[in-house]
Amino acid sequence: MRISYNKYSKGEWLFVTILLLVFITDSLNVIIFHGGFESLVKVTKYTKLSAYGKSLFLVSYIIYYTARNVRTVLTIGFVGLLFFLSSLIIYGVSEKGFVFTWFILFSKLILPLLLFDFLLRINSGYESVIFKTLLLIISIQTIIVFIAIVFDLNVFRTYGGSRFGFSGLLYAQNEATFYYALASLFTFKYWQNTQNRYILILLIGVFLSLFLLGTKSVFIFTSSFFVFLGFYYQLYRKSYFWIGGVVILVISSFFLYKLGVVEYYVSQANEKGWLYMITSMRNVLIAERLPVVFENWHWYNYLFGGVNPVTSFVEMDIIDLFLYGGIVGSLLYYLLLFKTIFSFSKNNYFGWFLVFQYFLIGGLAGHVFASGINAIYLAITSYYLQMSNGKSVE
Repeated sequence: MRISYNKYSKGEWLFVTILLLVFITDSLNVIIFHGGFESLVKVTKYTKLSAYGKSLFLVSYIIYYTARNVRTVLTIGFVGLLFFLSSLIIYGVSEKGFVFTWFILFSKLILPLLLFDFLLRINSGYESVIFKTLLLIISIQTIIVFIAIVFDLNVFRTYGGSRFGFSGLLYAQNEATFYYALASLFTFKYWQNTQNRYILILLIGVFLSLFLLGTKSVFIFTSSFFVFLGFYYQLYRKSYFWIGGVVILVISSFFLYKLGVVEYYVSQANEKGWLYMITSMRNVLIAERLPVVFENWHWYNYLFGGVNPVTSFVEMDIIDLFLYGGIVGSLLYYLLLFKTIFSFSKNNYFGWFLVFQYFLIGGLAGHVFASGINAIYLAITSYYLQMSNGKSVE
């Protein structure tokens, strides 16, 4: 496919540069840290290589936006400072790493909102180079997964070889799950709009890669997406939809059993309990950490939060957001989400399915609300779904 350089705006090429920078640095994180080359790059336990590129974008965009709308920047900064002071009262600057990790999390939460705002200002069309670049990235990720499973490359395994699963060029399995939800939705909608057979082949590859990831949340997403499509296309009225669903379930269960996935989870449930298995140990984190948090909280903490993300989070985003920003902070963040990336019209069913997955996966797996890896993919997918549904994206 030949790309005309004069066809796209400077803003689109700038966004593509950011997109490629994020993808390349995230991929290098996998190769360096899963491949045993940590000594080559100077990082801390709180950051990885990709953090530098994302920080550069954040600083540059805040400077740019300050010059155009200083009141908005000051308002966001004041709200952030209020939540930070609430946490600081409890932990203080003596808590090692607290200040640093608090601001890292804050930057991850606002990153998809800023990237979405950038897309609004570019105002790209259906044939934007941004969407084509994302399809290229999804293609590369899919190919890497297939190569990894054929040659059994541990560097691309989801769990480092301890159990079945291949995440490819994605560093954390929690964030990999939401990546595949975004990739599936974006690719499916793009195929629906273009009816391009090559995109259909890619879509099939994405679903196969999704299955090969090996996380519980992926199976939940796959099942819910299958049901969603059944109702969206009214296939539930057809007998072949149910027959096909049963066949796929049986075949999938057989392969999961042969690969040892079923045995692993059953064994874990027998040893530590079904709730432990279903929540991936998060029930233990809740029991250990939440009582300690609430013992130290005052009335204002329930309003504005106050925790150290490293020591107090339970890896379930809905709970962690409340711990981080309290009632006020959580409501403000949800309001911002539904005013921006989730500003879907009532009949935008794919958009609302994305919202459902955002809270479902975020509630079960964590690292969705504040995902440095998926921030740019979430912004692009939301923008494309809004635009594809005939909504005027302004």
